[in-house]
Amino acid sequence: MKYRIHFFFLVFSLILNHVIAQEKLAHSLLWKVTDPQTQRYVYIFGTIHMIPESDFFWPQQLDTAIKQSGKIVFEIDMNEIADPNKIFELMPLLMMRNDTSLADLLSVDEMKVISDHFEKLGLPMILISKFKPLFLSVMASDGISGDALQSGNYKSYELVLQNLADSLEKETGGLETINFQVSLFDAIPYKKQAKMLLDAIQQSNSGSDSMLAKLAKDYRSQNLEEMAEAAEKDPGTAEFLELLLYSRNRNWIPLIRKHMEEKVCLIAVGAGHLGGPNGILRLLQKESYILTPMN
Repeated sequence: MKYRIHFFFLVFSLILNHVIAQEKLAHSLLWKVTDPQTQRYVYIFGTIHMIPESDFFWPQQLDTAIKQSGKIVFEIDMNEIADPNKIFELMPLLMMRNDTSLADLLSVDEMKVISDHFEKLGLPMILISKFKPLFLSVMASDGISGDALQSGNYKSYELVLQNLADSLEKETGGLETINFQVSLFDAIPYKKQAKMLLDAIQQSNSGSDSMLAKLAKDYRSQNLEEMAEAAEKDPGTAEFLELLLYSRNRNWIPLIRKHMEEKVCLIAVGAGHLGGPNGILRLLQKESYILTPMN
């Protein structure tokens, strides 16, 4: 009899897990993730790395999460980015290999579109033509220049959180190194990167909403599922989601568990990592952690 009960319990658990996996996540960028056995927990907050200042907002419960957290953990330790020596060390890694330039990857007409765009931003092609196109893509949307953050036109949740951590004397850390993130640029063919850069600039020039504007709109709605679905439908990045998102999400789960065992943390990563069946929230749920939206 007891074996029959165990069998039915296992079947019920499988069905329940399937039902849970099909449920849509609540509209929330901030989540409390709790280990039901130890009652230890962390907060996970979905950021957007750069957003127009007019779209920037602060979820109500985020201050509570920061106050309760002894450490703020980012994708990469923000102190790494602030280190001039580290940035100097990274510069060669931002360049394409084998002396490749954008002119080697695009037609003359396509190069003119890109050249005109960056000339308007005060960046002549002679300075940037050998940078990896994905690195340049951050300035593909209209209105974004190298001083977008300094001018106040755009804001970064990571920088705001890092400044808060400094003012509150909270420890910070990272799930990855900046060297690892830069290495991802080499996993996508340069010709494909150049086409993605060109498409983004042409979309911006057409007057339609830029990718960043669409992302900001979804972000304000706090709809993680919609953001995940948009990434899967994007013809430019869909084929690289395993590399850019899914494999990294899986790598982060044991690191999140380790941070949870040490102290209450706020883990702030790009919102695109949170939603969907391969997002870190679903992965944590599959390991029996309890998810609580703090919307």
